[in-house]
Amino acid sequence: MIDDFEDAMEEANGQGLFGNMKNELGSELNIPNNDGIRPTSRNRSRLGDVHDDKDPFGDSGGKDGSEKRGSLAKIQQVNSFSTMDPTWNMIRILANDFGDQCSLHGIYALFSKRSIPAKILWAVAILSMNGLFFFYFYDLLRDAVLRDPPATTTSLSYDQQRVVHFPRLSICDPSPDMEKIDEFFEYDAGPMMRFLLALTYSPMFTEFKNDARVDIAQAIADHPEVQEAFSEIDISNVSAAHREKYRIAETLQGTLEKWKEASQMGTHAFDDTIGSTIQFYNYTGPGLDQLIKFCLWKGNDCMSPDSWTRTLTNGGFCWIFDPADDEVFTAGQSQALHLIMDTEAERGSAIMHNYLGVSLDIKDRSKMVSVSDDSQQILLAPGISYLLSFQISEFMDKSDTVDCIFEGSGGHLRYFPEYSFPACIDECLADAEMETCGCRELGLPYPEDQQPAVCNMFQAMLCNMNKTNILRNCYRQCKPQCDFSRYDFQISFGTFPAPLAAEYNMPVFFGNDTEYEYMKDNMIELRMFLDDMFIMKSNVQRQYETFSIISSAGGLAGLFTGASMLTVFEIIELLVSILHLLLVRLSHKMRSYAPQRNERDSGRRRSDKGSSGKSADTVCTNGGSIEGVEQVQEVTIPADRDGEK
Repeated sequence: MIDDFEDAMEEANGQGLFGNMKNELGSELNIPNNDGIRPTSRNRSRLGDVHDDKDPFGDSGGKDGSEKRGSLAKIQQVNSFSTMDPTWNMIRILANDFGDQCSLHGIYALFSKRSIPAKILWAVAILSMNGLFFFYFYDLLRDAVLRDPPATTTSLSYDQQRVVHFPRLSICDPSPDMEKIDEFFEYDAGPMMRFLLALTYSPMFTEFKNDARVDIAQAIADHPEVQEAFSEIDISNVSAAHREKYRIAETLQGTLEKWKEASQMGTHAFDDTIGSTIQFYNYTGPGLDQLIKFCLWKGNDCMSPDSWTRTLTNGGFCWIFDPADDEVFTAGQSQALHLIMDTEAERGSAIMHNYLGVSLDIKDRSKMVSVSDDSQQILLAPGISYLLSFQISEFMDKSDTVDCIFEGSGGHLRYFPEYSFPACIDECLADAEMETCGCRELGLPYPEDQQPAVCNMFQAMLCNMNKTNILRNCYRQCKPQCDFSRYDFQISFGTFPAPLAAEYNMPVFFGNDTEYEYMKDNMIELRMFLDDMFIMKSNVQRQYETFSIISSAGGLAGLFTGASMLTVFEIIELLVSILHLLLVRLSHKMRSYAPQRNERDSGRRRSDKGSSGKSADTVCTNGGSIEGVEQVQEVTIPADRDGEK
């Protein structure tokens, strides 16, 4: 064993790998050079106690006896330590150092002089805490990395504005004047055409219309109430020329069969015969002076045509409030829009919808008019005065977890210069309708180098197009917006007009010909103003960024195990040191197969081996100054007063 120890030390010193073993072992055993052994409690815990059933000093007690037994125990420890494989001895020292100094909670208890049951309890506690750590750490990774899309969080903030732009207000009357409809269809065909228009455009007849596109006869059989309503209209007054022009037959089935043939003629052939859909809405829609009877914007008159713009939508022509000065500097009614509108409800046809009144569409002024974006429409009924206050809210998704496009980005659409989700839906729907029916719904976009090609009533009625499926595909195709703004409303209302106001105030603006009953049945009052100067902003971000993941993981590790970033370096240092020692040992074993040393080395080993047994008074130890086998320190047992050792 001594020969192996000497060979290992020679190899280690030759490579310079254990040049510092003197300091390492000397400090561990607290042995100064040439001064003997100085026992410490740390040596006992590191090297283990030596238990011998036989006391070599007999039963002598007292201070001298205990000192002798302590000295002998230390010598036995050193002898055992001296004959141990140097590699495993160093690994044991490194492990003990790691147990004493590591920041992991509870590790020191496994390396201390505790009983076996106590160490088992500590091991169970350590394993339990580590199990909890990995459980919550996996939950963290699942939310931050593994989930698709990753978890997000939304923050709200309120930003005060110095100036707010008044929104774009679109006012539409979806009920064309009944008298104008009869006039457009040359009077005698008016009543029948009003019914057929309702059959084509009213949502009440959607099911019948979808069935008629597949089989006209079966649709009429499944919906006898439609045939009954058609039969109640007297067509005897319709001239033969108008019956031919508008494809009217004696029965509903015959009329729809003629319409089906006409729908295949093409849009322009129909438009040249009876007028286009755009011409129809332009003729029957209300003018500005018919719809708006009173307008006051921030205390100034706004009845001028310069403050209004007419635009085409899927509900016909609407009027958009577009003042040159759209800036609002303060909230409240001092900078409000005050309108009084005349719906002419008594003459409304209600062929498009079942209600009478006007609809308001409120959007940001920078946005384009879109057919599909009708989420912020408000219906106003006659005979009511409305107070409408609005607030602005903005949404921004910065999480990069959703494949979205920022509103206003260019280059994504063909018919619109800037991107928005409703504009993408409009473009997709227009292309699908053009491909299926050869025309587009009223208000949908079209290329600048082409004519509008708006579907006439024949095509709108019987073109075999499933709009629900088309919209479903368009919603899948169009990417959502990463940001948008919207207006939140608060509405209060009361009866309009008050009797005394109708008697004294209204005649000033409308003359004495406008009676109280007419105003109550047809007119609407609206005051629209900004509620406050704050914008509510919602920002969506990733719940866990790189730094927050590290912080959360570090908090879990510190709570359950006491680990930190420095603990990682402690473990790495231990593993690297152990790997280093094992590589040294492996290298020594590989060189052990080399040819035998020369005779001089063998003789020197025999000489050193013989000198190791000089007397019982000298013990070899690897403490002190070790540079090679020749420098093994001799430790002498102190003699007692009688000369015994």
